[in-house]
Amino acid sequence: MIEEPSIVPSFNVLLVEPATADAERLGHDLSRAETATFSVDCVSTLCAAKSKLEATEYDVILVDQRASDGSGVEAVTRLYAIASTTPIVMLTERHDVDFGLLALKAGAQDYLATADATPVVLERAIRYAIERGELRRRVVRSDRFSAMGQLAAGIAHEINNPTAFVLLNHETLRTLLEKFREGSPSAAATNAVLDEAFEVLEDNEEGIQRIRTLVSDLRSFARVDESSLDLVPLNDVVTAAAKMLSNEIRHRARLSLELGVVDPLFGDRGRLSQVVINLLLNAAQAIDEGAADKNEISVRTQQVDGMITLSILDTGCGIADEMTDRIFDPFFTTKTQDVGTGLGLAICAEVVSSHGGQITVDGAGGHGTRVDVTLPVAGRTRRAPSGARPTPKAQKARMLIIDDEPNLLKAYRRTLGERYDVVLADSGREALALLEEDSAFDIVICDLMMPDFDGLMFYKRVAEILPELVELIVFCTGGVFTERMREFIESVPNEVLYKPITPTELRRFVSRTLEQET
Repeated sequence: MIEEPSIVPSFNVLLVEPATADAERLGHDLSRAETATFSVDCVSTLCAAKSKLEATEYDVILVDQRASDGSGVEAVTRLYAIASTTPIVMLTERHDVDFGLLALKAGAQDYLATADATPVVLERAIRYAIERGELRRRVVRSDRFSAMGQLAAGIAHEINNPTAFVLLNHETLRTLLEKFREGSPSAAATNAVLDEAFEVLEDNEEGIQRIRTLVSDLRSFARVDESSLDLVPLNDVVTAAAKMLSNEIRHRARLSLELGVVDPLFGDRGRLSQVVINLLLNAAQAIDEGAADKNEISVRTQQVDGMITLSILDTGCGIADEMTDRIFDPFFTTKTQDVGTGLGLAICAEVVSSHGGQITVDGAGGHGTRVDVTLPVAGRTRRAPSGARPTPKAQKARMLIIDDEPNLLKAYRRTLGERYDVVLADSGREALALLEEDSAFDIVICDLMMPDFDGLMFYKRVAEILPELVELIVFCTGGVFTERMREFIESVPNEVLYKPITPTELRRFVSRTLEQET
């Protein structure tokens, strides 16, 4: 029997090492590894590391605590802010358990004294760091799914209420329109019917907007495997979390929001949402149902000297003094097994630390709880684009819209048909057939998740036969929920619209896109 050759794993390593001799030695040691191959890029500063991370994907980062433009734990914090999903190993000059723990809290997966960094030990540290990084991602995903499971009933309630009155109003609208079929009513009767019809439409629009906002908030919270760093308005995150948890809270306590004027943070909106939701869930679950008028959960934000403080106070059962030192330990919980996993606060502490902040808890000796999260504001702001807006094309722009939902295609035509020449296709294959005969389009709006021939396949085929059209493609989707699609969207520069989108937003987007093309 012929033995199959074993596959040797390969890893891309970014080494941030200011000392040339140490960099050469570490690179040489990794080249001698026996159970894996390592491709090493070496830089001497964090600034150079940032440029590398923006251009290349690495499996692990090795960073010396002496990195020239950042010292000690600051180096880990800054690298974690740039590449929070890439495992980090801190290289230290000597054994220092306290410093190592600080590095771990800042986001590192391991720390290693350079004196002990033999080829075997170095390889082992890298492999363990990668495995622990994957384990941490699974733990965060598990906690988020747990939170979503606890939110499910409340979210269903928040969706069912507006859905109920939209359906009832729809039938009312049908009845009102039937009156015109029965005959020509008087002018007064016509005005009365139209007034009521417009009122019904306004109510339905409000209900649909409530559902749309909730779905948008859930999409942000549910991005378990994506790391997206951007300017994040913390007050928006708090408001969205409060809406998602409103049904969980309303039967237990009054919810008070006192949100001050605060600058945006620079961070990961999904992970910050997870922190706020976990803390609000903890506050709600510390209060028994049935006495909402006697209990309160208060949420406050304020900014002082470049730091934002988020405070959540509740009148629940509090935390016993003897348990205070353990509340951030993974899997430690005072809740029953069907309510708590013991991961929530541990993950909150890790996320807050990775954003350069701190979290403190005061259990008030078992009478109510106060949690304070302190985070730094963003160090930069975005500037609005300058210059005059281009003049739109004089002729009627032509667009191709592709979606496998027939009713949505009809809605697109109703919304855009008066202003633009709209051509519809209900599949990627039909769209390709149309383009092969006539490719004179100014914009192509394509659904991503379609059966048989999806947006990714359509894009790749267009790139082969009509490469000049690739930059005109805009994707539209109700959600990107496969790894294949997530990787594709991250790899192309094309814009993505997320359903549901309002007619006003759609018209503005198309108009802006066409203006940019001119």
